[in-house]
Amino acid sequence: MSRPRRKIRLERPPGTKFDEALADRAVRFFEERLTHTNGKFAGRPFLLLPDQKHDIREVFGRVDDNGNRVIKTWFEEVPKKNGKSAKAAGVATKLLFADSEIGAEVYGAAGDRDQAGIVFGVAANMVRNSKLLSQRSKIIDSTKRIVVPGTSSFYRVLSSEVASKHGFNSSGIIFDEVHTQPNERLWEVLTFGSGAAREQPLTFAITTAGIPGESPVAERLHVDADQILRGIIPCPADFYPVIYGAEDEDDWTDEEVWRATNPLLAAGVMRIEALRTDFERARRYAAEENSFRRLHLNQWVKSETRWINMDDWDACETIIDVNQLRHLPCCLGIDLSTKLDLTAIVAVWFDSAGGLFYVMPFFFAPADNLDKRAQTEAMKYKAWAKSGHLTLTAGDEVDFGFVRQRIKALCEQMNVVSIGYDPQFAGYLAQRLKEEDGLPMLEIKQGFNFFNEPCIELESALIARRIRHNGHPVLRWNADCVTVRKNDAGMLRPVKPDRMKNSNRIDGIVAMLMGIFAQLRTPGPRRSIYEERAPLIF
Repeated sequence: MSRPRRKIRLERPPGTKFDEALADRAVRFFEERLTHTNGKFAGRPFLLLPDQKHDIREVFGRVDDNGNRVIKTWFEEVPKKNGKSAKAAGVATKLLFADSEIGAEVYGAAGDRDQAGIVFGVAANMVRNSKLLSQRSKIIDSTKRIVVPGTSSFYRVLSSEVASKHGFNSSGIIFDEVHTQPNERLWEVLTFGSGAAREQPLTFAITTAGIPGESPVAERLHVDADQILRGIIPCPADFYPVIYGAEDEDDWTDEEVWRATNPLLAAGVMRIEALRTDFERARRYAAEENSFRRLHLNQWVKSETRWINMDDWDACETIIDVNQLRHLPCCLGIDLSTKLDLTAIVAVWFDSAGGLFYVMPFFFAPADNLDKRAQTEAMKYKAWAKSGHLTLTAGDEVDFGFVRQRIKALCEQMNVVSIGYDPQFAGYLAQRLKEEDGLPMLEIKQGFNFFNEPCIELESALIARRIRHNGHPVLRWNADCVTVRKNDAGMLRPVKPDRMKNSNRIDGIVAMLMGIFAQLRTPGPRRSIYEERAPLIF
């Protein structure tokens, strides 16, 4: 195991002066004026840990020939639950009350106003806990402001809508969770030229690791900080980088790695039991691994992660006899294809007596475009067609009329109570099946709101061995291909592969999830997924 990358202390850039008195003054402000506001340390003085004290001293102690602060941007990446909000709130109050700035304008920003309001709430409570600071200021909770009349200064929380506005004369910016910024607009408005009239403006950007390709501001800052800390590029005099994070090759299951990357855990402030709980969930549910690594080890992992454990999948294989399932309600999920995708119909039965799902897939592809596919892909499809696992329909696109007849035949053979479909691609076929054939169609608009529930159900059922499938090779291939993405609310959805860049296909799993979703909407007794695990709290 390589040594995890804890914060590296850089040499001060050449030509930078250091004012011991200013550094000491900043530390005293934290430790003598501020208190912790929640948890077991609530009400106690904000005594800085050694690394925190080092950072505060370096940022506020480095000055130019005129005695003005040199550091303009302080970027810090730190895992979740390491006192990020308290530290940011402390910096905000320092800039507001004790930065020798008349008419100070300190702004708080984040992914949205509510997120930025978290740091404000901590700062406001710090002020309330200080007799001196509370006497000098007025807290306006309704507009999330702290006003200091004596110096005409204020701290104000901004909404993301200000990305279209300019004209700020900021002396300080507290930018929380930079990784949530979907583009550069808000960052540019607040940091480019907004403090040009100030002698020593400071932007404190603090965040957990983001998602490559989805967190442009944080990713750019991360790359710069990482290259500086590794000695690849020199550090600008006005930039102060801090990163706590594990290297890609580090063992994410090793508790020593956790301690090396979580400063409050290393200091004995954070309880390791909280990380162990999240770790056990991540080890049991494959889709949780990247979340654990990103939030607790501060690793920039891909947003998409291989989802289904194939050992779990293969352990659920059995012989499926449709005749023995006639008494059970059956739901179909249909995923219609483009020219390059597969068309899939997956039948899903649910046996409430044992809490078991039975699944059986049917796949279709156009015969005339097989030779236009990559050689290995075409060979797979031809082999599956020969073995009877894939039906080739005439033409360059799947014959939806043929698929319609197959659905009708399945409904005659099975006790079909609902047919789930995506209206974006199957609207016309669904209309004919409903109005002309009288079949029970269920419109499912796909997205996180739809996929999350059946994804969690499928995860749980696989682990608990409550899925029964017939080992269909095409569905097994789809299961191995599927990756999932999680949004900030912790909701899951499978990710469609880029059809032009690879030959992975997940159409059978998508249809299967629609079938499970339809089953979850079918009245009748049902076994709760929480009989296998505790609720997931995000």
